[in-house]
Amino acid sequence: MNYLNFEPIKLEGEGVEDGRKILYVDVLPEKSCTYNCPICFRKKAYMGPFHDFGNVEDSLATLSERIEADQPDLVYLFGQGDPITNDKIDRMIDEVHKHGLPVRIIVNGPMLDKKYHMREANMCDEVVGCLAFIKEEDFQKMHRPIPEVSAAQKIQSLITFSHQYSGKFILRIVIFKGFYDTDEQLAELKAIVDQIRYDELSVGTRPTGRLGDKYAVSNERLAEIKAYLES
Repeated sequence: MNYLNFEPIKLEGEGVEDGRKILYVDVLPEKSCTYNCPICFRKKAYMGPFHDFGNVEDSLATLSERIEADQPDLVYLFGQGDPITNDKIDRMIDEVHKHGLPVRIIVNGPMLDKKYHMREANMCDEVVGCLAFIKEEDFQKMHRPIPEVSAAQKIQSLITFSHQYSGKFILRIVIFKGFYDTDEQLAELKAIVDQIRYDELSVGTRPTGRLGDKYAVSNERLAEIKAYLES
């Protein structure tokens, strides 16, 4: 039985400057994540670095058929949580590569550690690594991660992965109102961002979820923050 979900072909997204057609593929049939964020609109299902969703053969066949039908330029793997926690993600990446297409995946920072999913991330042509909270108290409060994961581990994971990765690394900074949106806090964030070797910096906010717009930051402020972090 196929458990993949597909979004319509898009012509925009992080890292797209030339109008490439992107096929978005949700590789998680239920939430699977190292976090249980209070703002997440997904119900808690599974938390951990690895999860077996069962037989993947039908899903691989469906993925191949969809690629043939849509003829995308890039396949973007995402999910209800962290897509790389699917323990068959390497087979999905291989399936896309059989069609001669590049793969992009979005990953929570801690999962780029060699202990977890560095190998699978290295298989991808483009990786989006996320960073929001750099202090342990904030990290625990806003992410409620599995015990193995900490703010320090996540930051080091992003740094280490970025320095050994040969593909395109997109660093996604997520700004929450009241967290690292003041000049003093941004200086601390920039000190970490400067240690990460990225090809593109994306700065956004997270207004959706159970808490609505409580933590949303304006587009104008996001543009200022991005310019500062890139300076």
